[in-house]
Amino acid sequence: PIMSVCPEEMAELLQIASALYINIGTLDAAAINNYLCAAKTAREFAIPIILDPVGCGCTKIRTQTSRQLLQFANIVRGNASEIMALNNSLKTTLGVEAIHETGVAMEHANALARDNNCTVVVSGGTDYICNFNSTNEFAYGSPIMALITGTSDIPGNLQGYYDRNLLERAVPAELHGIFLQSRPVPKNMGTRINFRRYGSLAVATTP
Repeated sequence: PIMSVCPEEMAELLQIASALYINIGTLDAAAINNYLCAAKTAREFAIPIILDPVGCGCTKIRTQTSRQLLQFANIVRGNASEIMALNNSLKTTLGVEAIHETGVAMEHANALARDNNCTVVVSGGTDYICNFNSTNEFAYGSPIMALITGTSDIPGNLQGYYDRNLLERAVPAELHGIFLQSRPVPKNMGTRINFRRYGSLAVATTP
């Protein structure tokens, strides 16, 4: 992964990228133009776009920018308050801090997913992943996720990797549910753990 704010290299980078992750945390006029340029270029190359509408609902410019970028997004991820504001259901948020539980935002996440033909991830104590035909719940998060910054239950770069390389050949609920489980090391079994890397999966023949 690479973080770039240079529009002159955007097309070159996106030709070798697996996904584009747009985080609007640092926002100004130049950044907005860069986001839109990158999103349009990624769409031309058929690259998945993940939108993190940081602080949506906190200021008018953040809400407006988030809604401009929404039309390009394959995946939208945010806390409950950001998702509700993006769906025009909340007028004010507390910046990046969520003031609502994720379950409250599930209806709004479903509406965003349906109306924009994308996947919406609401992160917090319980994560919800919604798309146009299903909603999946994962209780692997923590309630403190809504109160801190700089981290996420399901980081955007992993979401991009899943969308591009894994979810094309696996059932999303199984992949996210199994891959993100944490398990204790068995007693008296040593201190070394072997992890198996994901291999190619057969194409799913049923939904």
